[in-house]
Amino acid sequence: MTHSHPNAVGIRRANRTGARHALRLGLPSVCALLVLVVLSACGQSMQIQPASTTPKGSEPLDAPPASVAQAPAAPAAADLPWPARMELQSGLSPATLAGLARAGSGQPWKPMGAILPLAVPVQSMRLVTSPGSTARKKMEQDLHGRILPPLRAERGLAEGVAVLGEGSGAFVVRPSDPAHRLDVPTPRAGRANLAFEFVSLRTPMIDPKTGHQQARIERTAFFYYDPAEGWQDDGTPINAIAPKGLVVVLPGMFGTPQEQITGLVKRLRQSGYAVLRMMAHPSRFTERTTFAVPLTGDLLVVAAEIAGELTDRAAECAYAVEAASAYVLQERPALVGLPRAGLGMSGGAMVLPTVVARDPSAWNALVFIGGGVDYLRILMTSNYTDWIDALKITWMGFTDPQPTPGQMGESATPRAKAPPERVDELLAAYRAAAPLDSANLTPRLQGIPTLLIHASTDRAVPAATGEELWQSLGMPERWVVSGGHEWLFFTLGGKTSNILNWLNTALAPPAEVPIEGP
Repeated sequence: MTHSHPNAVGIRRANRTGARHALRLGLPSVCALLVLVVLSACGQSMQIQPASTTPKGSEPLDAPPASVAQAPAAPAAADLPWPARMELQSGLSPATLAGLARAGSGQPWKPMGAILPLAVPVQSMRLVTSPGSTARKKMEQDLHGRILPPLRAERGLAEGVAVLGEGSGAFVVRPSDPAHRLDVPTPRAGRANLAFEFVSLRTPMIDPKTGHQQARIERTAFFYYDPAEGWQDDGTPINAIAPKGLVVVLPGMFGTPQEQITGLVKRLRQSGYAVLRMMAHPSRFTERTTFAVPLTGDLLVVAAEIAGELTDRAAECAYAVEAASAYVLQERPALVGLPRAGLGMSGGAMVLPTVVARDPSAWNALVFIGGGVDYLRILMTSNYTDWIDALKITWMGFTDPQPTPGQMGESATPRAKAPPERVDELLAAYRAAAPLDSANLTPRLQGIPTLLIHASTDRAVPAATGEELWQSLGMPERWVVSGGHEWLFFTLGGKTSNILNWLNTALAPPAEVPIEGP
């Protein structure tokens, strides 16, 4: 199996030929049009549900297990156990840090990592297990040749701290040659005006063999775009527009779906919005880890371990967006004081509550597209789990060689599993141990204007977790698309004007709401 992906789209694995994966990651235009024609003929539709209402006679798609639904309320902001990171010189100015002091704290704000410039074009790579693989060699060269020197020389990283590169399954975005660029400047998309990455180091551990400190590095790439009416053939903006707000776009796994995101970025820019685009989740978000869970006995210890790993990965998303937003405001002072919106797609929508929870007062509107809550529940029920191939749960003591795909705790491949009641017990223990999970943080987002776009039969981010997201946010406005995850994103371009109209209404003064055309 190949996990190296030196191509602009990201991860087209040769052994992932299922239609749902191919559709989500992109097909030639002719094939895509044929699929759209066939699906449109099947009578697909979208139902709009205004905020705080449920259609008469309808029932929730699938309520979460009772043991999960009774999870404790989210703790206060001051009590949230954000995971630690090594302190680095952030690259932000003292004035920026002082201006972003936490409300009521009287103390300058400190980012959880550093901002480094990122040369474009860039490429993405999925790391494989073999130490001698081409992808791993390139990752190590990039780490030791480009990232570590400025961290040690300028950002306060001590020479005595050994830095460990990402492990198997990680997804790294790094500078590349033009043949594998992700930022192709076309009239449709335009070239990014700023390219940079957020780099953090987990708290060092002592290597028992050497006695030296070791810290695990993590990096997240961002592109920033100024608003403009259009672009020349080389991507140069034509007729810059005064910004009316900043939209932070969080993609799905591995930076997908790129075509839909590129089209959305274009429309946002032309509508007067500056755009901060996370190119992919933090590099270790998809690093491979397996947790062995006993079929009997106490689950508190293993549930805490799972919660620690899953929520640490989500917290890194929050740290990255927080620092990246501060850097953009520093480089673009005209954005200071303007409204900010967060828009997450699929995996980006899943982590959006954790991102916003760092400082809910900084956000004026939120859009969730194909999202859900409860990272562990999604992991155990998604039909994308084997494809993403990151975290796995194995049950010690019993293996069924013929599991039924799509059921709780089961997979499309032979794997140890557990009775449903044991799975519910694990989910409840996990949620109680995971205050940074999206399911525990959504109550803190209530009051922020919110839109959910949701697929009624989604199996990638299971529809039941999207239903719980909607309910836990206080049932804001929701657009329910008849179909699955792939259809939701295939048809997203046709909803762009509606999304822009919703953002304009949520972010602009009532007397200044422009209406977008088709």
